Amino acid sequence: MKNYRAQTDSHANRLKNPIYTFGGTSWGSFGSALYFGGVYLNSYGSNDGAVTVTSSRLPYGREVRVGSWDHSTVKSSATFNLFKPYLTTTQALSASKISALEAVQHEESSNIYRGGEFTSSAVQEFTVEESATKIEVDWLSEQKMNDIELVSPTGKVYKKAVGTIDEGVFKGAHHHMFQVSFPEAGKWKVQAKHKKAAYFLNVSVKSSLNDDIELQNVTPSSVDVVHSGDVAKADATLNIKKNGKVVKKQQKDMKKNQQFNASFAEEGVYNITADIKGQTKDGKPFERTIVKSIYVDAKGKIFQ
Repeated sequence: MKNYRAQTDSHANRLKNPIYTFGGTSWGSFGSALYFGGVYLNSYGSNDGAVTVTSSRLPYGREVRVGSWDHSTVKSSATFNLFKPYLTTTQALSASKISALEAVQHEESSNIYRGGEFTSSAVQEFTVEESATKIEVDWLSEQKMNDIELVSPTGKVYKKAVGTIDEGVFKGAHHHMFQVSFPEAGKWKVQAKHKKAAYFLNVSVKSSLNDDIELQNVTPSSVDVVHSGDVAKADATLNIKKNGKVVKKQQKDMKKNQQFNASFAEEGVYNITADIKGQTKDGKPFERTIVKSIYVDAKGKIFQ
């Protein structure tokens, strides 16, 4: 999309028609297609289940409003009264840029990802910090799990998973979801029993810590992992994948702004996965997974 925008944003005709934009921050109902889109896009910032707020903006357009709409309701009559005045006005669109609204987009650290295969049973653990106000746990598998439970650090067992069948990217796969408000701090685990299955675990954590860890500044020769705020120390493992080949980078006790040397010079799509574990200023453990995809064109320009 950034490659496309690089072409359209500089087009001579871009100001011939006034453009007004809306941004949404809701994901629809729990378990819906937009909900899963929102969970995925959440690592890129506020979104409506399909488009991030940052991506909804144009530097030569006028933002009418950002509100609690999902990708369906933002296009419905719910927003009509807000843009109705612009249908009757004769005022020309100002060409001034809304640079103040064009906040730098970064990969917010709000998720933990795990995955693999198992025969008969599987146990997957993850750590939740004290500042977390909610966790949403989604165990995705090609098989429906009749025996799956979420266990808290003190042993409380959650057995009633909400089950849905994916209609999007993982069409036909089974979601098994748990929501816990004000979760206990410490090590949680998901336990599943089935004769044989593959799975993908996605834990979405709502926490003030999410803004304190970022993956940013991809250049032709490096990528940065930055931590600040309540993060006292952190270790990171980066897996950089292109055309099936994976390059692994590790760093213990990272600097506040840790640069990882890596080559992004060749044309193509690169997938970067950063697994981060560390401690808060209170000495409590946390963990996150940040995923970022970039595209490098034939001239070596990076779109991220």
